[in-house]
Amino acid sequence: NDCVKKILKQKEFSWDIVDKVCQMADIPFVPREWEKVYEENGENAFPVYANIFRTSEYEGIGWDSYYKEFLELKNAKLIDEELPLIREEKFVKLRDKWGANYDDEALLYLEDLYNGILMTQNVNGAL
Repeated sequence: NDCVKKILKQKEFSWDIVDKVCQMADIPFVPREWEKVYEENGENAFPVYANIFRTSEYEGIGWDSYYKEFLELKNAKLIDEELPLIREEKFVKLRDKWGANYDDEALLYLEDLYNGILMTQNVNGAL
């Protein structure tokens, strides 16, 4: 744990190095989960993170299997749902566009409805 902590600290806990360490430990790198654990535990986050993915709930899910799922999300253009910073930025933009009175689900619905109208109707201008 001390060696891993030293390596991660040298690279300022970047996702690249955390992903490489996860790869070596054969545990999935889930950015959203990593950010939560890192926020709560700081420099001592990796052992906590690793223990989470060693529980029976995640048994059989290694780095490779999660990475394949990650690539499928990326190919389906759904990756912004998995990466916390991109997800937050997306909802900030949607709130600017549609207003702050809506929850995340309603914002996604409004945006999908709007895009569907644009694609299926002959929209010529802002009106």
